[in-house]
Amino acid sequence: MTSDPTKEPFVKEMMADIIPFVERNFRVIATPDQRAMAGLSMGGIQTLNTSLSNLGTFHYVGVFGSGWFRQEDRQWFYDNKQDAVARLNHELKLFWWGWGYTDFARPGAMEITDHLRSKGVKVFTRETPGGHDWRNWRDNLHEFVPLLFQ
Repeated sequence: MTSDPTKEPFVKEMMADIIPFVERNFRVIATPDQRAMAGLSMGGIQTLNTSLSNLGTFHYVGVFGSGWFRQEDRQWFYDNKQDAVARLNHELKLFWWGWGYTDFARPGAMEITDHLRSKGVKVFTRETPGGHDWRNWRDNLHEFVPLLFQ
């Protein structure tokens, strides 16, 4: 996984296929105020790549036990996504990021969220005991979901 969304087929599939399919076939309110995206581990990277490359599509973003794991991917984000970073407070009603104390994603997640805060971004973070596992992700989801669509 990389921070460059142009190298992630998932981003294109989500925007070109999945969202239009859901909107055609289900009763949904198809506005950013009624759209959230969240993911854990690799799904957290896909959430970041999709939501930060399509600002204005989702107003609620949750990242659980994730972030770009490699320094070169974080650096690519820092170098290439400053325009998106500058718009996050305006575009997102909730930017929620959680990780476990012993999660291997913790150092990268802390680095990225510290970087975002240094740029004035309001990002809510939560550190829980434990590692890169379902116990933490269930807690993350349990805390994130009630904050949606407020």
